[in-house]
Amino acid sequence: MSIKQHLKVALSAWRQQRKEPKPEKRKAHEYDFLPAYLEVTERPPTPYGRAFLLGICALVIIALAWSIIGRIDIIASATGKLIVSSRTKVIQPIETAEVIGIHVQDGQFVKKGDVLIELNPTGAAADVKRLTEQLQFAKVDIARWQALRQENPVDSFKPEINAPEHYVQQARHLLQSQVDEREAALETIDSELSQSAAQLSSTQAEIISQSKVLSTKEKRLAAQRKLVERDAFPRLQMLELEEETLSLRSELGVLRNKVKELEAAAVTIKDRRKQTIRQWSREDRQELNEAQKRVAEYTQERIKAIEKNRLQTLKAPVDGVVQQLEIHTIGGVVSPAQQLLVIVPENALLEAEALVLNKDIGFVVAGQPVEIKIDSFPYTKYGTIAGTIKHVSRDAVEHEQLGLVFPARIEMEKDVINVDGEEIKLGAGMSITAEIKTGDRRVIEYLLSPLQEYQSEALRER
Repeated sequence: MSIKQHLKVALSAWRQQRKEPKPEKRKAHEYDFLPAYLEVTERPPTPYGRAFLLGICALVIIALAWSIIGRIDIIASATGKLIVSSRTKVIQPIETAEVIGIHVQDGQFVKKGDVLIELNPTGAAADVKRLTEQLQFAKVDIARWQALRQENPVDSFKPEINAPEHYVQQARHLLQSQVDEREAALETIDSELSQSAAQLSSTQAEIISQSKVLSTKEKRLAAQRKLVERDAFPRLQMLELEEETLSLRSELGVLRNKVKELEAAAVTIKDRRKQTIRQWSREDRQELNEAQKRVAEYTQERIKAIEKNRLQTLKAPVDGVVQQLEIHTIGGVVSPAQQLLVIVPENALLEAEALVLNKDIGFVVAGQPVEIKIDSFPYTKYGTIAGTIKHVSRDAVEHEQLGLVFPARIEMEKDVINVDGEEIKLGAGMSITAEIKTGDRRVIEYLLSPLQEYQSEALRER
């Protein structure tokens, strides 16, 4: 039988039932005296069951309407802790050192500049002393090389007033030695030049003398030749005079060559003297530059050594309270970057730092309201603290348990919580759970979201 036929039969039965006369209403006690069958068929049903069924239907309709109209908050939950707005100050050494003094204890209030811990400064102090001495010596060296470039080096030597006397005396003696050495070298060159000049003068005088003798002999030779032509003078004597004349000419030629050699030697000696002076000047300039470089290098190294020595005395960077003191032994050894203690700044405002999960970061922005639950005080009994997102990091950090998370700073409306009528001040380091309101949605969307997720993921498996 088809559905259409079933509907026709049901409609026909309903019409027939409507046509039948309604049974006469009886009083309630009359049904008790009827036969059992008639009592069951004619007694009207109780109205309470029908009312209960109608009530359930009404509740379902109201709930459905509320789920469509009503809206609920979307919350992103993030764990974190309370921090000081200006951050706690971690005190750390810069190198391995021995502890020689501990001047604070946990909970102690300190002012900016107060000494917290003293470390053994022997190594750093030795570096400062060594570099100071090297710097002083290099500065004296600069004064010596500058003086050596002057016309009167010894009188021009003027080191710094605060230069150590033994460095000054040592440099003065060395300067005098250099001056004496250079003067001796110049005297040697000048002596050679004087000898060359004397030889040149002597040779030139000899040339003049020999030239006069040669002139006389040439005149005699000319006269004797005329006499020999007239057979008035012995030819042999004339030849002897001619030979002497030729020999004298040859000697004059040698002397003239010697003059040229002596003049060239004098020029060479003068050039050597100039070259020697230029070489000394070049060496002085190079040594002066080297000394100036050493001064610059030692100055920078000394600054670093002084700073390193200063950091051997650990002082409070701000006014605050000492916490988490990790070292308690005089003579103990600390390592570089080891946390020795932290200082919580005085009157610093508390903030909450929450670690927003990757799945929520796309919906968390500055300005969103936050409800902060302090783990130390159950929120069901002591309530929560309102806050506002102040800043959200755009760069993730690695967390051991949570993976990649985004730190967010939350500004709190208050930093106290009411416990049994007493205001208890919260402290940095308390763990929290931050519930960030990222928006709202209809209740029906929340109820149907599992179905929507199932629908989007179903029937796609391999």
